[in-house]
Amino acid sequence: MFQLRSVKLDGSITSLEILEGPKVDARLLLAGTRSSEVYAINIDTFVPTLVVTCHRCAINDIAFPRGMSGVFATAGAGSVRVWCLQSARELLRIVVPNFTCAAVLFSGDGKSIVSAWNDGNIRAFTPLTGRLMYCILNTHNKGTSALDMTSDGRTLISGGCEGQVRVWDIKPETQTLKKVLKEHKSPVSAIQVSPNDMEAVSAGTDGSCIIWDLMSLSRRQVLYANTLFMCACWEPRGCQLLTGGSDRRVAYWEAATGNLARELEASKVGAINGLHITQDGELFVTGGNDQMVKLWKYQEGIYTHAGLGHAGAVTCCRFSPDARHIVSTCAAGGIVVWKVPEQYIQKEKPPSAVRKVVESPKSLKQQLHLPLEEKTLHERQHKLPAAPSKVEKIEAMNTSRSSVHSCCPCDLTVRSKDSKKSTPKSGSVKCCRPPDNLPTRTTSKDYISGSGDRK
Repeated sequence: MFQLRSVKLDGSITSLEILEGPKVDARLLLAGTRSSEVYAINIDTFVPTLVVTCHRCAINDIAFPRGMSGVFATAGAGSVRVWCLQSARELLRIVVPNFTCAAVLFSGDGKSIVSAWNDGNIRAFTPLTGRLMYCILNTHNKGTSALDMTSDGRTLISGGCEGQVRVWDIKPETQTLKKVLKEHKSPVSAIQVSPNDMEAVSAGTDGSCIIWDLMSLSRRQVLYANTLFMCACWEPRGCQLLTGGSDRRVAYWEAATGNLARELEASKVGAINGLHITQDGELFVTGGNDQMVKLWKYQEGIYTHAGLGHAGAVTCCRFSPDARHIVSTCAAGGIVVWKVPEQYIQKEKPPSAVRKVVESPKSLKQQLHLPLEEKTLHERQHKLPAAPSKVEKIEAMNTSRSSVHSCCPCDLTVRSKDSKKSTPKSGSVKCCRPPDNLPTRTTSKDYISGSGDRK
């Protein structure tokens, strides 16, 4: 037998199926491979087209660019992939054979994709072409397990399987080590920088979460619990922390004191592996070994929705920056995109409606709550007069001698004409008004030598 045509696909072929089209020349051959990909091959031209693809092993992390909800990146065994949220199509694949990516993130300016690998290296790639920008060699002895970066992109914090947390100074030309923090005794499972870029929290499987001061590069607070911490997340204002672990609970912690504020039972079966909070702090999402994704209210501490669809333990879950979608991954290599319920989506009003509300007449009570820039010029004119200055107060004062003693009881002009009281006798009430022949200055020589020394 002679070979007529052939095509080479990525991975060994596991299944074949012929798809008949409406036309004779539109027949397709569907081929599935061991690398979790499905190709459509035109039988006439034998040109393959990738139809469906996904990770073939567990997915370890998810990352969204700052302020952009259209794309997201996932980290798995041998590759980092960038996906379109709406079409669920793969946009970019960065392959590093024979190694597993444990963590991935976008830099604050969105110009690089930084990833942590189990060979102990940190690699940064361009988000459009996947070209290698820089590689930090031997960052951790037993592999890099966690990663995060400040919003300015100049400080990188990494955690390793040996329990160390290392702080790096990132520049386009050089990447230098600033500090090695040795506190954890087990692998670091998660790292997140605080919203103000002043602190960072690291979660370890030794039962401790440590809050680090990024200014002094020292330990600020330690959180202890009888669990293996798997995830940690800052509240948007930086006042509290949420943690999840093997005890199947979500814990609220006070960041300033390290005290436990609240605990919720998030699962009845297995550990909590993923945790994320919206930017407004109203909702948070959890995922764990029970293969469920749950949506919670932060203040009430109750979950309102639960999603079933994963074939394995949920490893990570993230809100999109606009809080309209939730992306979750599992140990089976699946990615599920969930829609946030409509009741939690904040709908923006059109500009015309906002302008109409501002210009509409309001009651006095409503006007008192308006900011100053929203009040019209006519409304600002009706205000209280300003307080007089110090010079105006002095000029308005009457400092004459008669005004000072106007309250004297012997002054008949002060009393009312209708008063029936008798005039006080000269011996009973002493007049406080000085005599008229008193000189203006007490240091006068005439007064001293004359009547001033008489008794």
